[in-house]
Amino acid sequence: PADCITDPSLQEISTGIGRLSVTDAQGNSALCSGALVNNATTESLEAYFLTADHCFQNFPGTIFASALEVIWDFRASGCDGAEPSTATLSVLPRSTGSAFLGNSATIDGMLLQLVAVPVGTRGRAYIGWDTRTPTAGESVVCLHHPGGDAMKESIGTVSRTGVDSSFGQNQTTLSWTEGITE
Repeated sequence: PADCITDPSLQEISTGIGRLSVTDAQGNSALCSGALVNNATTESLEAYFLTADHCFQNFPGTIFASALEVIWDFRASGCDGAEPSTATLSVLPRSTGSAFLGNSATIDGMLLQLVAVPVGTRGRAYIGWDTRTPTAGESVVCLHHPGGDAMKESIGTVSRTGVDSSFGQNQTTLSWTEGITE
């Protein structure tokens, strides 16, 4: 669980990770994770949300912004805490709707702009980013919602970069020593 993280900076970063649900016109839905990212070119905190392009692969042509929802702070209650109940989901802070800003199937990325971002009881971090290529052997921490579950932490290292996969080109292969990605 994400609450097992002892590093204060990673705890802060975890507040910028959201559980994304997208629903199409027929009521089919998918769950993914994403991150609230900082726009380094302005001082204002814009609601930019970065997620994977493959989250929308079954929703061709249109992103149904009115049916897009990000739930924040979906976590277990403490390091050894139980998974939150479905009732817990209904009271968590959320963002709805978005504007589509761009995507790349090649690198499996999609950038959305949310209507608003609630602060939450732990605050809300806008996560920094850069464009450098990771290097083999570099340490990696992943904060995410595998299978739509409460936030988890995975720890590992970069194995390879520039890998072509079913999710796109120029992907990075990771070796996990703790946790998984899904």
